[in-house]
Amino acid sequence: MQQHRLISWVRKYLQGIDWDLLVLLLFFLNVKLVIKLAALAFVLVRKKQWRLRFAARPPGIPLFYPLMVLIALINLVVYGLYRDANYLVLITAGIGHWLLCMIAFQQVSGLIDRQSLHKLHATLALFFLVNALASFANLAAIIWETGELNPYRYQGNYQKYFIGTGDYIRGISFNTSTTNAIFNAFGIVYFLCKRNFRLSLLCMVVLLLTYSNFANLLIVGGLLWMFVFMSDRNQKTVIVLQFALLVVFMTQVSPQNNRYASEAMEKFWGGGVKHSRPVKLIPVEERPDSVLTVEERKYKLAKLWLDSMKKVRSQTLAIKETVKPEIPKANIHTPPYQHRQDSSETRMTAIVYLEELKKEQGTKLDTSLLRSRKPGKLIVFQQLVGWVGTHPLKSVTGNGLGNYSSKIAFRAAGIKTSGSYPEKFRYIHEDFKDGALLVYLDYVSRDAGFHSVANFPYSFYVQLLGEYGIAGCICFCLFYLGYFLKQWRKNGYAVPILLIMTAAFAADYWFEQLSVVLLFELFLLLDNKEKHEAING
Repeated sequence: MQQHRLISWVRKYLQGIDWDLLVLLLFFLNVKLVIKLAALAFVLVRKKQWRLRFAARPPGIPLFYPLMVLIALINLVVYGLYRDANYLVLITAGIGHWLLCMIAFQQVSGLIDRQSLHKLHATLALFFLVNALASFANLAAIIWETGELNPYRYQGNYQKYFIGTGDYIRGISFNTSTTNAIFNAFGIVYFLCKRNFRLSLLCMVVLLLTYSNFANLLIVGGLLWMFVFMSDRNQKTVIVLQFALLVVFMTQVSPQNNRYASEAMEKFWGGGVKHSRPVKLIPVEERPDSVLTVEERKYKLAKLWLDSMKKVRSQTLAIKETVKPEIPKANIHTPPYQHRQDSSETRMTAIVYLEELKKEQGTKLDTSLLRSRKPGKLIVFQQLVGWVGTHPLKSVTGNGLGNYSSKIAFRAAGIKTSGSYPEKFRYIHEDFKDGALLVYLDYVSRDAGFHSVANFPYSFYVQLLGEYGIAGCICFCLFYLGYFLKQWRKNGYAVPILLIMTAAFAADYWFEQLSVVLLFELFLLLDNKEKHEAING
């Protein structure tokens, strides 16, 4: 009887899921482009939604997308970029990314329009449950490898995990941990508004496991907005509990990340770049003789002799007592517990590339901002301000797609940071080489402690103004942000999610990532559907 009820419940639950939407989310949000294309093809064949219809408000595709393509084509003609065959390959790939954004938006919009709210909410709940299981599986694999229940404090294996454990919590997308963190930031807000407090707390736990300082700032801002402007007593209680989880994680689970975040904030607001990993003073008696002076060897011999005599005396005094055997503990001052120099292929490639760039450019290479040792993201913003001042005419429509700072620009440069690219079609613009590329190479050529979100030059806002100019910025505000703001509800989840995404655009080229933006658009379209159904009854 119980088995029959369980089977009946499972069947009913599965029937309440929109499997087309779930497949699109699970596979289009994957880091691999070929899997994204397969997911889109699957939904296109299933739903046969082929027509691209553009509009200034839902349900059409935002005018922002075709306008970005139009600006790119205008720059192609005005600057004579069509004369370079390699650039034609680059702009084709770049426009292809915008086209994928349009198709993905069209498919998500169609799925939401044709499906009931109940099924849509159930599908999103299942998606976040699957992502949480994948994230916990990432953590379980690390615990199995290290043998430590809390790998965030484990310094062995040359500190492979320790402060960077969260980088390996990538979830169902297999993308960066920051991507997983932003997914869950959306989930926290969404489930909090839907009063599904258990799933909201689950998303908070997963976000904390990624330990993205940037995502933590985003969700703190979003939750504060909700606490002040759009929450009742029960929701406020859950928000306070989520803040408590954040404090516990920062102070008890991974306190060293707390110190790292403090140092990062000091650097961003004008301080110089410091080593993110503290230098540990190893006692003389624990160092090998080969690195000691004559006097230090004498001291080591005396210290070890005195320690041994002290141990003998203590054992003699306690000889009549039953003493529990002491399990020897690992010495954290030994090499396996010390951070070692990063020698990854990415870093080695960056070092070689940077040296070649310096030789090629010579005295023309402007490294003055790099010598200031400010965070890389702040440097590229300063470079952008200088570029706009010296190129007032170009700043109207930008420098051209892939000519200032973007994911496609990094791919075309051939340094394999954002996917492969045909070597024979390699393309690098001078403004990109002297700006974002130089900053990236400078920081990646350093130790792994400098490979953080704050130091990478990725930013959609820099891309927008640098490659599409003031015209692109106007289009983004009017025809993308405005597209969603026209439909917002006072008590909906659209506004806090929009605030989180607007801040997140400063951290990466999210439109070219083809992941976070789609989930963001899904939530805002869903909020709009709820609004219209509430009005129409």
